[in-house]
Amino acid sequence: MSIIMTNAVGEIEYVNPKFTAITGYTMNEVKGKNPRILRSGETSRKVYEQLWDSITAGREWQGEFHNRRRDGELFWESASVSPACDGKGVITHFIAIKEDITSWPSPIAVGSKRCRDCSTSSIL
Repeated sequence: MSIIMTNAVGEIEYVNPKFTAITGYTMNEVKGKNPRILRSGETSRKVYEQLWDSITAGREWQGEFHNRRRDGELFWESASVSPACDGKGVITHFIAIKEDITSWPSPIAVGSKRCRDCSTSSIL
């Protein structure tokens, strides 16, 4: 799992080594930048709006991004992004835990297989 921690305005303060292994970006290259450096243009604006609406309201957000590695290669990530608050309840950071799911089967293919399996199952 890759981890990104940003401050409250979205500037990266920390990434773990798995982030570097997946994206090709080092900590020094991304520190102080916004995670949008990974944007490929393939994820809809609405997804990012929902993300920010959720986390700035103090709620966790889960979803997927179609991002771009440093070398330009596109990849899919599943992400969970949560706000971190101080003792007074003020959001001070955002923490994203992400997994590269590029090699996973597509949800449509998996769903279709599940439907075929269900229709031939002796349980039904």
